[in-house]
Amino acid sequence: MNRRREKDQEKIAELEARIGALTAALQKEHAAKAAVERSAQTAEKARKAAEAALQQAIRDKVAAEDDVRRLQAFVATLKENLDIKDLMIWAKSSEKLTDADLKKLRKELAKTVMNPDKVGDQDIAEASAPEEAPQAEEKPVITPAQQKKRRGRQPGVRTSGRDMQCFNLLSDHVVVQDLRQECEDRSYAESLVFVKEEQRQQLDFVRGHFRSRVTKTYIYRDQDNQLVSFKQKLAPDFVKGGKMTNGAAAAVIVDKVIWSLPLYRQAKRINLIGGGKLVNAQLLNSYFLRAAHTVTSVWEALLGYIKSQRAIHGDETRLLVVNDTHTGNTAAERGKNLGYVWAVSYQGKQAPAAYYTYYASREGKWAKELYKGCKGLALQADGYAVYGAVVKDLNESAAQRIREESGDEEAEAFLQDVNRLLAEGIVLVGCIAHARRKIHTCLEGVYADLPDSEGYATCNTILGLIGLLYDLEHDLRPKYRSGEIDEQLFIDLRKKKAIPIVEKLKTYTEGRLSVHEHDHNLQKALNYLLNHIHLIRNYLESSELTPDNNFQESLIRTIAITRKNSLFASSHEGALAWTKLLSLLQTAILNEVDPTLYLKYLLDQITTLMESDIADKDVDWSIYFPWNIDKQTLETVWDQ
Repeated sequence: MNRRREKDQEKIAELEARIGALTAALQKEHAAKAAVERSAQTAEKARKAAEAALQQAIRDKVAAEDDVRRLQAFVATLKENLDIKDLMIWAKSSEKLTDADLKKLRKELAKTVMNPDKVGDQDIAEASAPEEAPQAEEKPVITPAQQKKRRGRQPGVRTSGRDMQCFNLLSDHVVVQDLRQECEDRSYAESLVFVKEEQRQQLDFVRGHFRSRVTKTYIYRDQDNQLVSFKQKLAPDFVKGGKMTNGAAAAVIVDKVIWSLPLYRQAKRINLIGGGKLVNAQLLNSYFLRAAHTVTSVWEALLGYIKSQRAIHGDETRLLVVNDTHTGNTAAERGKNLGYVWAVSYQGKQAPAAYYTYYASREGKWAKELYKGCKGLALQADGYAVYGAVVKDLNESAAQRIREESGDEEAEAFLQDVNRLLAEGIVLVGCIAHARRKIHTCLEGVYADLPDSEGYATCNTILGLIGLLYDLEHDLRPKYRSGEIDEQLFIDLRKKKAIPIVEKLKTYTEGRLSVHEHDHNLQKALNYLLNHIHLIRNYLESSELTPDNNFQESLIRTIAITRKNSLFASSHEGALAWTKLLSLLQTAILNEVDPTLYLKYLLDQITTLMESDIADKDVDWSIYFPWNIDKQTLETVWDQ
């Protein structure tokens, strides 16, 4: 009995111990659960605090971004105002605009948006016009069947954000490409199953007016279940899938480069057709740059042709480039981004030609680059010292070779012998018109109302002697051109009669210096004439030269007029594109070829070459010079 009781007590004790352990464990579990709940509450509070902080940070960021945008807009406004101020100063000092012209210019500039970030889009070699406001439009629904990008105008679809309904007001030139009608195998043609008609519409230009070209292509399915169509041999567009044909692009470019109508004005003129939004300045600009790139090889070959002649002309004129990335300048840094268009031209026994290029400054290194490799010619230019330095360097290089072969005496003789320089070096020729202009200014500005003064007598006598040189030129030149006298006789007769006049002009001018020692302007003009008289007389050595450089001066006037209308170029690339196109178009005019017709021909032919496997180095680009193209071939260009 006792033994059983002890065992029961042991079991009870054991159970109580287990109950105690379980109770302690349960208490710990409750404590842990309470701790977890407290941690969760703390974490929730922390999360809510973090979310509130994040929302506040987002609000602060949005506010900061708004502040930045407002400040950027303010800075952009200030910058444009500074640009306008600088350009007004430049226009007043360099372009000599009147007050009325300056007021008109300020109004135009106030509308101008100059955005350096868009230089690639607005590089139109001119002041950019305000961008057209984007219009809200419905996006077409694209179904899975529309895998291929459809180019050109589609029925009921607004293309590139511009309404093309104005096409409907133009006369249509319909080009039908129907394989069923063109195929000579009638059985094959009858077996074709019509699938669909593709239609493409472009702005076209043909001899004096715009029109709409509609290209209809009928697509069939043949017996082998293949899609087939007929393609006419049309000239390929140099802008693939573009909105304009080569003819329309040529017309726009000629209007800008030759007839001085800026691209943004042309865009407005084209869009006046029915009030449409067919083109804008950026679209025309892209065609302008692409066309310049397309004709680059002909432009480069043209320089080689000019430099191979016996007598050429040189000149340069300023061109403001507001975003010249080559020098790192900005539009606000007026003067530092004032680049120069350098010109080289030829008029003589061969076909006349004009070449232009753009350099960032007027430094001598650019003249050396332009005239590198020249020899055996006469270069006529104004009194800019860079031309003299370039000619001297080129002649010294030739003299150094002679010095190494034949000694110093032979080299010095070479530098003094005009005939040898014409054969192996370069003869620098001055321009008497520049000297005459200074004398004439003194006469008209000071002495015109003082006929008894010494100044009047001096100016009148010098102008009279210069006039004798022109009279001699006008007397002998027609006889030479008509074949009445040959080239050598023309040179001999002109030298015989002109040299005494030049010597008298020099002697008389030297004698009048002391008379006008207190007249600063007239003395400066007399010194200019004396300093250049030895260069001016060099024109007598070549039958292809005249007393002045007016041939080149008249050619460069085209870009000066266009510069006034466009005011400036947007970038280095735009200015260079301008000069490339001007070179070819001006050369076409010199050879009595319609520049629009010529440019369209070039774009047609060169684009065809580019699509072939012929390499540039294998093409004789001289065949595309205006004088080498048959006129009958040019007459058919509009229909190609």
